[in-house]
Amino acid sequence: MGLVETLLRKYLWTVDLGVIALCATFLGMAASGAVDSRLADVKPAAKTVAKAPPKPETRSTFNKDPLAILKRNIFCSTCPPLIEEAKATDPAVPLPDPLPQKSVLPLSIMAIMFAPPPNGYRWSVAV
Repeated sequence: MGLVETLLRKYLWTVDLGVIALCATFLGMAASGAVDSRLADVKPAAKTVAKAPPKPETRSTFNKDPLAILKRNIFCSTCPPLIEEAKATDPAVPLPDPLPQKSVLPLSIMAIMFAPPPNGYRWSVAV
C-alpha cells in the first residue's frame, strides 16, 4: 500500500465531514429562503383603531416686511432692537429705509439651499 492510500483510509472521515458541511449549508440556505418567502406572503391582520377627529388646519402667515427682520438682533434674543421705531409725532427723526442697503463689505454668496413651500421659509439658507 502506498502512502496516499494509507492517509486516505486514515482520514476519510474528514472528507465525509466536508461533504456533510457543504450539504448542510445548502439546505440551510434553502430553508431560510422558504421561510422568508412564507413570511413575505403573510399580511398583518387589520386593526380597527378609533380615529381622532381631524384638527382644523391653521396656516402660519409670514410677514414679508424686511423691516421686521432688521429691527431685531438675530444673534441675541434678549438684546434690545437694533433699529428703534421713530414716533410719528416727531418729524425731525427720519424713518429708517425699509429696504436693506447694499453692503460695502467684500461678501459673496457661496451656496444657496432652496426649499420649496410649504417649508421653504424655514429651511432655505444662503451661505
